[in-house]
Amino acid sequence: MNNIKIFKNINKVVPMNDDESFKLGIVLSYLKQYRASQQLLYPLYKKGKFLSIQMYNALAYNYYYLGEEDESHYYWDKLKQISKVEIGHAPWVIENSKEVFDQHIMPLLQSDDSHYRLYGIFLLDQLNGKEIVMTESIWQVLENLNNYEKLYLTYLVSRFNAQ
Repeated sequence: MNNIKIFKNINKVVPMNDDESFKLGIVLSYLKQYRASQQLLYPLYKKGKFLSIQMYNALAYNYYYLGEEDESHYYWDKLKQISKVEIGHAPWVIENSKEVFDQHIMPLLQSDDSHYRLYGIFLLDQLNGKEIVMTESIWQVLENLNNYEKLYLTYLVSRFNAQ
């Protein structure tokens, strides 16, 4: 209930200046309030203000989840051009990873057959955006693996962290 109240209240906030509009727009994008975020951020972009990795990231996500994938690709490309740090995965990569995980990998991880579970762990390691799909419910499934499977998973995670 409190989350719903917070969303209703945050959507009532009227920024007093461009700086507040930018900050609220970024927060709204992270809270998956893409339309409200877009209404605040796009005018700032048109004015040439706050052109930063946060702005381009939020615009890319906003456009993607508002159904405008071409625009999303445009802003993601802008983000890649200006970023000097790892920017993570584009929204379409994350969505594809979630779909692949739900349809193909999770059933393998939940199989009674140890061979299928090992193959599921292998596929999980190959998945783009795997850090996004690693939710608490998935960790609960992984915790139920046998010791050999956990050892293999530990090896893959340590190899991933070493990169």
